[in-house]
Amino acid sequence: MSSTRTAVAVAVALGIVALLPSCQGSARTEDFFGVRLGMAPREVRDRFDLAPQGTFVLTEGADPRLDWTPTVSARPVATARFEFHSGMLVAIRAKIDPGAPPARGPRVSVTSQIVSARDPAAGAVAITVLSRECPVHKAEAERIAGTASVAP
Repeated sequence: MSSTRTAVAVAVALGIVALLPSCQGSARTEDFFGVRLGMAPREVRDRFDLAPQGTFVLTEGADPRLDWTPTVSARPVATARFEFHSGMLVAIRAKIDPGAPPARGPRVSVTSQIVSARDPAAGAVAITVLSRECPVHKAEAERIAGTASVAP
């Protein structure tokens, strides 16, 4: 009987572990044209909806980044930068058309894990999405999060 109890305990533990990613995912924001924070560089290249309409340039280093620029008029995104830390996407910075879905919404959005900012300027909207857990972007994320209560 003790082996049955052990088997049940292991099954319950595995069930709880299996649920963790979905619980963590509930705090995530909508994707940015198919891309979400936490992705690896290859996933960003593969899943960015506008990838075929432009080119990626990889800047290697301790914290690599992928810069995407359109080769044709790839509306609604004019430019996009994807920043990585420890192999995971931790920041998205882009200039997009004001009518694009990611451009709509509050100027600053804050969750326990992510800070998003929308800054309209000169016919475009600058989008910044940062992980609050990344040590490289922590100060910037907290500075932006601090403006949430005063954002128009």
